Amino acid sequence: MKRNFCLNLLLVGLLVSCGNLSSGKEIISLDTIDHFELHSEKQAYYLNDTYDSIEKYATGRIDASNSNSVTLSFKTKLKDKSFRVHLSENEFFVNEYVVETTSNQVKIPNLKTKTKYYWKVSCDEYESKVSYFETCHHDLRNLYINRVGNCRDLGGYSIENNSLVKVGMIFRGSKIAYNTEEEDVSALISKNGIKEFLRLGIKTQIDLRSLDSNGIIDDSKAHSVIDGVGYVQAPMDYENPQDPSNYPSVIKVFDALKDESNYPIFFHCSQGTDRTGYIAFLINGLLGVSKEDLYRDYLFSNFYKVGDFRTLQAVKDKYINQIEEFEGTSFKEKMFNYIVSIGVKEETLNKIINIMKVDQFIAK
Repeated sequence: MKRNFCLNLLLVGLLVSCGNLSSGKEIISLDTIDHFELHSEKQAYYLNDTYDSIEKYATGRIDASNSNSVTLSFKTKLKDKSFRVHLSENEFFVNEYVVETTSNQVKIPNLKTKTKYYWKVSCDEYESKVSYFETCHHDLRNLYINRVGNCRDLGGYSIENNSLVKVGMIFRGSKIAYNTEEEDVSALISKNGIKEFLRLGIKTQIDLRSLDSNGIIDDSKAHSVIDGVGYVQAPMDYENPQDPSNYPSVIKVFDALKDESNYPIFFHCSQGTDRTGYIAFLINGLLGVSKEDLYRDYLFSNFYKVGDFRTLQAVKDKYINQIEEFEGTSFKEKMFNYIVSIGVKEETLNKIINIMKVDQFIAK
């Protein structure tokens, strides 16, 4: 009799538990989203067009470089409550990102491309059903960091052996603090921008601006305007980034890239276009990104207010023609030999390749 009584209590407990879960799913219901386009309409049109069609979509005169933020909304019968929106790249919500809100929707920036995301909402003992959506299938991943422009992830591009350049490791963009010729030399990036900077996990900032514009003449006093972020000063001349006078700074950049503890890394100049574009060209060329994708990434800077329109011919004249003169059966090999000629050690380049060429691409 005592045993039957205990079993009955157990069954009642299970029914109550199941009832709570069911009512939670009814009390919080998610609005459906099947697909999310990270890029603006013009950006998406360009990414679906040929890489040399940029002039139809961007002129370099306004800042239209930011990506879209996904809006996750839900309906609920609960009033005056705080909700938690859970987002993860796996259905078990391992390494989930959680946003607390008192409204029935949140906006989340800087999702990855070609990714399936799972999400749910919880409040006290209630929890919604799990829903999911997929992001766009373009390789180029541009970002939104408040008051910082021309931001992109160097990862996501397809390379040899069905691999990808690893996402979320190296980011490029414009300055995060004012140049000294401007009145305020404090942080340009906003508080929300700093929050997103840190959410991306960025540990190291590489500053390519010249010493007379970054406000830090004494290298021993160099530091990031963001607390907790390491700072590497590698000043370069902006008119001719590929000039030999910039080689010591290029070597310094690659020495920072070889240390895995520095990742994720954010590197920038003033506009994130020429000096930044040159370093991005070297890194992704080294990893085996195709010329077409290298061109597209360079030309995408025209979505930012870079002033003068950046042309395809310019990148060929500045970079391609010079690198093509080096030995190698592929552009990747020629790039490797070109960077070595600058003074970067082969060991350093091989370490960077091993760090960045990790994710395997599995065709669906």
